[in-house]
Amino acid sequence: NTVLDDNKLLTLASGDRLNMTDNMKVCFEPENLNNASPATVSRAGIVYVSDAELAGGLGRGEYKLPWIPVIKAKLYARRTDERIIPAGSPLVLAKETSDQLMALYEKHVDNCLKFYTKQCIVLMPTMCAHQLINSYFLIVSMLDNEPTPTKSLLEKLFWFALSWSFGGLLGGEDRIKFQDGFIKPNYKQAPGNTENMESIFEYRIDMKADKWEHWNESVAKWSYPGDEKIAQDFSTLFIPTLDSTRLNFLMLQNFVNKRPFLLMGGSGTAKTVTIENFLLDIGNSDRIDPEERELMSFKKINFSFMTSPGLFQTSLQDCVEKRQGKYYGPKRNKKLTLFIDDTAMPEINEWGDQITNEIVRQVVEEERLYSLDRPGESFHLVDMRYAGAMSTPGGGKNDIPNRLKRHFAVYNVPLPSEASLNQIFGVILQSRFHQGGSQYGNYPQGVKDVADEVTKMSISFWRKIQAKMLPTPQKFHYNFNLRDLTNIVQGICKTERSIFTDETVMVNLWKHECCRVFSDRFNTDDDKAWYDKNVNITVSEHLGDQIMQQCEQPTYWADFQRDPEIEDEDAEPQEPPQIYEPVESLDEMRKRLEQRMLKYNEAPENKTRKLSLVLFHAAIKHVLRLVRILTTRRGNALLVGVGGSGKQSLCRLSASIHHYKTFQITVTKHYTLNSLFDDLRENYTHAGTKGPVAFLFTDNEIKNEGFLEYINGFLSSGEIPGLYSTDEKDSAINDIRIVAKKEAGKEFQDTGDWLWRFFVNRVRSNLHFCLCMSPVGDKFRTRARKFPSLVSGCVIDWFFPWPEAALLDVSSARISNFTMETDSLTKSRLMEFMAALHRLMLQMSDVYFVQFRRSVFSTPKSYLSFLESYLVVYTEKFKGINVLAENIGGGLKKLHQAGEDVRLMKINLAEKEVNLQIATKETDALLLEITEATGVAEKKEQEVGAVKEMLSRDAKKVQAVKDDAEHDLAAAEPMLLAANEALNSIDPKALQTVKKLANPPALVKRITDGVCVLLHDPMENKHCEGVPEKGGVWIKDSWEAGRRFLSDMNAMGRLSAFKGKDEGGKGLKDQINEETCELLLPYLNMDSWNKQTATKSAADVAGMCVWVRAMYDYIGIAKFVQPKMETLRAAEADLRVANKKLAEKEAELNIVKAESARCQERLDAAKAKKQALEDDAMATKKRMDV
Repeated sequence: NTVLDDNKLLTLASGDRLNMTDNMKVCFEPENLNNASPATVSRAGIVYVSDAELAGGLGRGEYKLPWIPVIKAKLYARRTDERIIPAGSPLVLAKETSDQLMALYEKHVDNCLKFYTKQCIVLMPTMCAHQLINSYFLIVSMLDNEPTPTKSLLEKLFWFALSWSFGGLLGGEDRIKFQDGFIKPNYKQAPGNTENMESIFEYRIDMKADKWEHWNESVAKWSYPGDEKIAQDFSTLFIPTLDSTRLNFLMLQNFVNKRPFLLMGGSGTAKTVTIENFLLDIGNSDRIDPEERELMSFKKINFSFMTSPGLFQTSLQDCVEKRQGKYYGPKRNKKLTLFIDDTAMPEINEWGDQITNEIVRQVVEEERLYSLDRPGESFHLVDMRYAGAMSTPGGGKNDIPNRLKRHFAVYNVPLPSEASLNQIFGVILQSRFHQGGSQYGNYPQGVKDVADEVTKMSISFWRKIQAKMLPTPQKFHYNFNLRDLTNIVQGICKTERSIFTDETVMVNLWKHECCRVFSDRFNTDDDKAWYDKNVNITVSEHLGDQIMQQCEQPTYWADFQRDPEIEDEDAEPQEPPQIYEPVESLDEMRKRLEQRMLKYNEAPENKTRKLSLVLFHAAIKHVLRLVRILTTRRGNALLVGVGGSGKQSLCRLSASIHHYKTFQITVTKHYTLNSLFDDLRENYTHAGTKGPVAFLFTDNEIKNEGFLEYINGFLSSGEIPGLYSTDEKDSAINDIRIVAKKEAGKEFQDTGDWLWRFFVNRVRSNLHFCLCMSPVGDKFRTRARKFPSLVSGCVIDWFFPWPEAALLDVSSARISNFTMETDSLTKSRLMEFMAALHRLMLQMSDVYFVQFRRSVFSTPKSYLSFLESYLVVYTEKFKGINVLAENIGGGLKKLHQAGEDVRLMKINLAEKEVNLQIATKETDALLLEITEATGVAEKKEQEVGAVKEMLSRDAKKVQAVKDDAEHDLAAAEPMLLAANEALNSIDPKALQTVKKLANPPALVKRITDGVCVLLHDPMENKHCEGVPEKGGVWIKDSWEAGRRFLSDMNAMGRLSAFKGKDEGGKGLKDQINEETCELLLPYLNMDSWNKQTATKSAADVAGMCVWVRAMYDYIGIAKFVQPKMETLRAAEADLRVANKKLAEKEAELNIVKAESARCQERLDAAKAKKQALEDDAMATKKRMDV
C-alpha cells in the first residue's frame, strides 16, 4: 500500500525503506480480488476484463460467443519470419480447412456450452477457452499427416476433439448423458449405442479410411510371460485395455505438439501407471522423429502436502544442466518429460494459494526458473515437456490453480468398465491356468473352472465392499480401488501349480487373498463380521453352496513351512524352498515361529534386541500377514495399532524368517533430515546390491513431518528427490552394473539412465517400509491425508485389541512358570480372571466413550504392565508373609522355652533369696566396721588440717618478707645490667694496649685504681698532693697496681666472675663493705668520672669506668637489702621444718584414708553384690510374671 501511495515507499522485510522513482508504475493481473484489502483497491484503478469482451460485445444484451477470438486466433495462425503467430500454435492450416472448422465451432460450441454447464456434472471446472484450445490441439495433431482433409474427415475430427475436450472432464455416466443430450442430436453420424453403454468415447477415427473405428480393434494383445516372470515382476505388468489405449492416443497427440497433459481420476485408476508406460514407450512411436527417439527420457516427481517450492525446484534442477548462457536442459542432451504425480497435493495456504504450483506454472508457462543461489537471476529451460496426474477435485481433494490448469490438456480417468476389468485380470488368470503345454498346463479341471470365476467373484465382491464400506472420519482409509484387485490376483499367482490339488484349494486361496486385501484393513469387529458373512455369500453366488460349505472356514497361507532339502550330509544346508501353501495348523506354526525366534535371539547382531514373544493365534496371523507383505516385491506394510500391540517385535520376527536385514533409525537430539538421508542411502545401497531390507519406522520417530514427505515419495515412485548427488548417483550406478548384467541378461543396457532405472526398480522391490502408526488422536488421519501414499502404497494391517484367548495365553506365559503357593486350579482361574479383567476394562472404556465422549485406552502394554506389577507385588507380599510366619513360629518356640525357663527360675529364685539374706547380713556388719574407721580418719584429718592452716599463715609471712627483699633487689638490678654492658664493651686487646703505656692519662690511672679497690688488689698508699697546674688537691694514682691488673691474663675473667658467688653461696659483689665504698667515693666524685669524659680521653677503659660506677650504685642499695635477706633465710628454714612435720602428718592421714577406702570398697562390693542379688531376684520375678 505504501508503494501505491504518493510516497512510493517500499518497506522490505529487513526493515529497510526504499523510495521508488516517479516513473515507477505497478500493474496487477489477479484472477480475483479475494485477497485485496480495501486500502489496496482504493489506491489502484480497477479494470474488469470480462470474457464477453473477447467477442467485442458492448453489453449484456450483446453477449454472444465470447470464445470466438480465442479459437479464431489459433485456426487462422500465420507464419512470418519462420515464426507462427500467435505463439504456441503448432501448425498453420489451409484457409479452407480453417474456414470449415470455424464454421463448425460457431455452429455447435454455443449449444455445447449450454448443455454442458446445465446438464452435466463437471469434475474439474475450467474456462471454455481452455477446453476449446484443447480441442484445437487434438485436431491439428491428428491433421499432421493429412494436409488437405475432406469435409467429412474434418467433421469427424471436430466432433472427436470437441467430445474429448469437454467430455474428457466428465464421469462415465455423464459421458453417456453428453452423448445422448448433445452429440447425437447435433451429429447424426455419431458412433456408439448408449443402450450398450457405448458412446463416441469408445471410438476413434481411422484417418485413412475416413471412418469411425472401435477402440477395441486398436488394443494390443498381451502375451503371458510365464509363471516365474509373473511372480517376480507382477507389479510391473501392464495389460493394454480400451481405456489405456485411448488415453495413450490422447497423450500422444498432445505430446507431439509439446502440449502438457494432465490425467485426473480417483485413486487406483491407473493414472500413474498409464503415464509411466506411455513415457517409457514413447521412443517407439512413429510420430516421434527417429533422431529424437533415443533421447527421450522422463523424470517422475511426487507431490504431497509438504512439497515446497524449494523442494520442487531442487528436484527439477537435479534433472538439468547448463547448455549455453542462461539456457539449461536435460543432462546428456536428452529430451526430458517431467511427470508430476499428485499435482494437486501441495498445501493451500490461508490466502487460498498453492505456492508450489505457482512455481510449476512459471516453469510450464515461461519455461524459466529463478536462481536460488543468485537472487534476481533466472535461467531458461529447453527440451522439456510436462505431464501430470492428480485426484479428482472435491471431497477433500484440492484443485489446481486455473492459471496452471489452462496449460494442460486435462482428461478424466474413470474406473474401468466391467469389460475392461475382466480383460485386465481375466487374461492373467486365463493365461496361467488354461495355457497348454508341460510348462503352464496340467491344472485339474475344477481348478480351471474356479479360475474362470475368480475374476468375476473378485469384481463382484469388490463392488459390494465399495458400496458398503464408505470412508468416514474414523474409517478414512476405506478407499477401495483397482490396486485391491491387483493384489488379489498377485497373491493367487504366487502359488505353484503343485499346490492346486482341487477346486477347494483355489477357493481357499482366493478367500485368503481377499482377507489380506480387504479384511485386514477394517478397524471394527462389525465390519469384519460383515466381511466374513459376505465373502461366503459371494462364493455361494458364483460357485454354489456345496463349495461354499467346504470352504467356509478361513485358511492361512505362508511360504516358509518347508525345511531345507539336504542331499548330502557333508554338503552345506540349502535355503528352504519358498512355496506359498496353506498352513496346516496354527499350533504347528507356533512351534516353527518359536524356532525362528530362537535363531533370531542367537544372532550376534540381536544381542541388544532379543525377542520374548508370546505367540498366540492373533500374533501368528499378524506374522503371516507381514511375511506375505515382505516377500512381495514392492510390498510395504502399514501397521496400525495402539502402543504395545507388538507391531515392532512382530515385524522384526517376520523379517528374520527370510533373513532380511532389519533397520530402524535411532532418533537423537541432533537427528536431522541429513541423518535420515544418510540412513536411506545406506539401505538403498544394501537393497540394490545385496538383499532385501525391512525399514522399520514408527510414529515416535517422526521428529520432523518432512520425514514423511520423503517416505511418501519412495512409496509412490521409489525415488527420493535430493537423496543422491551426481557423484553418489554415479557411484550407485557403478555398483549396480555387475548385478544388472547378471539379472537382466539380454535386456541389459550399459547406459546411465537404464542402470539408474534398474537400480531404482530393484530398490523398490527389496526395500520394504514397515510403518508402525497409532490410531489414537488425529495425527494418523491428518498424515494419511497429507501423504496419501502412506495408505495407497502400503498394505494395511490393523491391530485389534488382543482377544481374550490371546490375553489368556499371555497371562499363562507369565504366570504358569511362576512359583506360587497355590494349586493348579486356582492358578488357572487367576490367569482367566486377569484376561477377563482386561477385556472388561476395554468394554467399560467403550461405554465411557459413549457416555462422556472421552477416550480411555487400555493397551496391550498396559496389560503386560499389569501382569508384571502383579508378579512383583505377589513376590513382595509373599516374602512379607513368610517373614511374619517365621516370626510367629519363633514366638511359639520361645513361649515353650519360656515355660521351662520359669520353672527353672523359680528354683533359682529360692536360692537367690537365701543368698540375698546372707549378703544383707554381711553388708550390715561391714557397714559398722566402716563407720568406726571413718570416724578415726575424720579425727586425723582434723589434726592435719589445723597444722596445714598454721603453716599456711607462716608461709604467707615468709612470702611477704621475700617479696619485700626481691623488690629492693629489683631496684639494684639495672646497676648490674649496666655493669654487664660496660664489661661487654671492654676490648681485651685495648687493655693490652693500655698496659704498654709508660705514663697513661690520669683518668686511665684513676679508673684502674677504682677497679683495684673493688677487686681488693694491693695498692700503694693513697694520699693527696697538691697539683698547682690543676688548681687544687689531686689524689695520687697507683699505676703499678693497675698495670699488674691489666697484665693479668685473667683480667676479664675476674671482672666477669665478680658478680658470681663464692663457695659459700655468697656473691663476691655482696662482700664489698662500706670501707671499700668510702675509698671509691673520691674517685667517683671527680667531674671527669663519667662515660662521656672517659670515652673522649680514655676510650679503651671507658667500659671499666662505667662498670665501677654501676657496682658502687649496686652496693649502695644492696646494704639495705642484706638484713632482709637474712631474715628471709631464717623464716624459710623454719618453714621447711614445719613442712616436714606437715608431710609426716599427711602421710599418717593417707594411711588412715587408704584403710578407710579399702573398707569402703569392701562395703561397695558388698552393696553391689547385694544389689545384684536383688536385681537378679527381681528380674527373675518379672520374667516369671511375663
